[in-house]
Amino acid sequence: MHEKEAQAIEDQILALNRPLPRKYRVAPVETGTCTGKIVFKGQPQAGAEVFFDDGSGHTASGLTNDIGACQLAIGQLAPFVVAGQYRVAVKGKKLPAKYSNVETSGQVFLLKSGKNEFVIELVD
Repeated sequence: MHEKEAQAIEDQILALNRPLPRKYRVAPVETGTCTGKIVFKGQPQAGAEVFFDDGSGHTASGLTNDIGACQLAIGQLAPFVVAGQYRVAVKGKKLPAKYSNVETSGQVFLLKSGKNEFVIELVD
């Protein structure tokens, strides 16, 4: 008799610890690669942080090298971007503050699936 009760308790514990079935639907997204260059007053901007934001949760970022070039990625291990229209922010030592916010930079780019290239020429 104790064995049946013990088995019933064990079954209840296992049922409580079993994960619920998930009903996620993952929609495919179009992706691409994206490289670019940041120029301010005709000079390439080394060490600038470049941030793309589509406003719906997709972001991509990169850091410019010595010649102002960068590759955008959604993360360190994911060197690609999700296709869509993005507002852009660029932060750098010599850049005006208005460019450091996607709301005030005035920069917008459409990234498509496949290979994307951009040049952002900033002025005062």
